Amino acid sequence: MPCWPGRQGLLLRERRREDIRAYLEMDGDPEVMRYVGEGTVPDPVGHAGGFRQRIAAAVSTPSGAPPV
Repeated sequence: MPCWPGRQGLLLRERRREDIRAYLEMDGDPEVMRYVGEGTVPDPVGHAGGFRQRIAAAVSTPSGAPPV
């Protein structure tokens, strides 16, 4: 995972399949989603499917990230 020497802060990693439950919980919270996009809570079933597709696409695309 790339990191810049001498820099401190939040370090992000690629999303993983095991993140789905936490991701859906976060995006299902109206207090969180009021700051994101149109401020609406997405349909959990469709949202989970989209999340899985984005993870699959990221895994099949060489980005230097470790496979999930």
